[in-house]
Amino acid sequence: LVQIYQEMADRLTGRASATSDKKTSFPACRSSARKRRPRMKPKSAWFDIDCIKGKRELNRTAKRYGADPTNDLLRALYYDQRKSYRRLIKSKKEKSTDCDSALIPLL
Repeated sequence: LVQIYQEMADRLTGRASATSDKKTSFPACRSSARKRRPRMKPKSAWFDIDCIKGKRELNRTAKRYGADPTNDLLRALYYDQRKSYRRLIKSKKEKSTDCDSALIPLL
């Protein structure tokens, strides 16, 4: 621990120490630029842009509701949006399985 502080002081003052040749990995020497991860693409074909928008809307409402859980208006809005999002997902899944089952006899 003392050695780490010694190396940090040497770096700040511009002095080179004998131990500064070693590569250390502590937060002070890490790059501040972070790489952005590419967005994950959904694995299911039925998860389309409507589902993405619904999920985004639900997450925004959940964040607002989480910041103020005593607000009855936000609570009602969150649970209504959650219910509609679940209905949307269920209907998309059912439509997808109906299309898949209709194609199977043709093969």
